[in-house]
Amino acid sequence: SDSDLYGSSQNAQKISSEDSKLKLSSKGYALIDEDQKGFVLSKKFVLPSSKMKISFHAPNGKVILELLGEADNRLSDTHGLTGTYQIDKGLEWQDGPIDKLVGKEVFARFLLEGDAQVFDVSFEGVDSLSENIASIGPSDNRFVLPPRNNYYMNQVPAFIKSYQNLSQFSEKDKNLKGIEVGYELKDQSKEAHLTSRKISLPGEDMKITCDPGAGTIKVSLYDEENDLIASSRIISGDLKVRESIKWKDDLKLTKFVSRPVSLKIDLSADAKVYAIRFDDLFWD
Repeated sequence: SDSDLYGSSQNAQKISSEDSKLKLSSKGYALIDEDQKGFVLSKKFVLPSSKMKISFHAPNGKVILELLGEADNRLSDTHGLTGTYQIDKGLEWQDGPIDKLVGKEVFARFLLEGDAQVFDVSFEGVDSLSENIASIGPSDNRFVLPPRNNYYMNQVPAFIKSYQNLSQFSEKDKNLKGIEVGYELKDQSKEAHLTSRKISLPGEDMKITCDPGAGTIKVSLYDEENDLIASSRIISGDLKVRESIKWKDDLKLTKFVSRPVSLKIDLSADAKVYAIRFDDLFWD
């Protein structure tokens, strides 16, 4: 689960599962008192796709997922979900498909009963990434992620839109607090890059956590029309933890703050990338 997604809970606590089926999504929520119902409520996010999937474990309990509007009004919900270690299970909604909600701001509430545990949600076509680089253009304007301090490689809603010659790996370095997943090259002899979904640029000081190793990393920033704003200077050397990105020609990002932008990150050799960080949001 992504701590930036979840906002509050009642009679629920964070857990970590050792079950191998969960792979990179081992952290989740379970009830504190299984004799009482409870829930986990997400922060507000823009629904990126109608094809929503969930990973859960409820052999003797059940999970119900509700989508809520700004005024806590019910927009849609699922039937009770049960089963043992259900991974990326597609959801069926009681009122039919939720296409009309795509692009709208919603909250997700996970209702838990009995021994139910919920671990992750993902979106088909958004969080399930392919080797094909999707275009980043005006047609995607409705999928702008709101400002936040941290953008992780495995967050929900997804930050990474597509990638080429890269694969996710699990990271347990205690120096990388809060980071569980990174991207590294599959074939170090070939080019590799990833692209982000659009974000509302949170601030002018963009930081990166990465490990160039014997390779290099370059970050490029694009506007909402997919025109290049700037490319960073080449990042090389040892592990960088929340290091400020330096742009060519000493460009300042001030005038782009709060506007929709997207990132492309190029990697070579054994370079790894973990997260993008903004210490200060523009309204702070």
